[in-house]
Amino acid sequence: MKRFFIFKKIILLLALIHYGTNGAYAIRTQPTSMIQGHAPKLNKIDFLFSGSGTKLTIGEKIQLEYNYQDEDGDADDSANHIEWYAITSTGEKQLPATDITNTSAPDNSATATGKSTLTIPTSALGATGFKVKIIPTSLTGIPHIGEIITIDDITANTHGTSIGVTGPVGFGDKLPSHIVPAFMLAPIPALQRT
Repeated sequence: MKRFFIFKKIILLLALIHYGTNGAYAIRTQPTSMIQGHAPKLNKIDFLFSGSGTKLTIGEKIQLEYNYQDEDGDADDSANHIEWYAITSTGEKQLPATDITNTSAPDNSATATGKSTLTIPTSALGATGFKVKIIPTSLTGIPHIGEIITIDDITANTHGTSIGVTGPVGFGDKLPSHIVPAFMLAPIPALQRT
């Protein structure tokens, strides 16, 4: 009887080893890799100018239009990643978002465009030009950020249409109400009789 009991223990031990090693094999399998998508791209970037003159003036609009493409069909979020800079004699300064209106491309079609419109602010007075930095971005997907595009001078755009108007940015023929021309502040000399 003692032999039979030892025999049962051995069979039980072999069964446990057999079933235990099957579970160990499952633990040692290689993990699957993540699905790798495509980064979003901007195929064409054009600039449009709302003014009628040959000089940039405060209050006029410069519009950037781009064609968004994402091979995976991810929705556009690039318009929220556009920065405008005024180029001055002392360097460049980023313009506030309050002067910029952005609209993302509605889909991935070849004709769908995203837009960013800058209303030239008084903080850009005297600027000799404008620079734009765009980060192609999708709402979802991996990767969701594409290659950064920097256009150092919107009058020399290598990604599409440029604008032909130049700086320095001025007031044009409309002065803001809080600015009084210097000739109105000068004292009037007393008239003398001869």
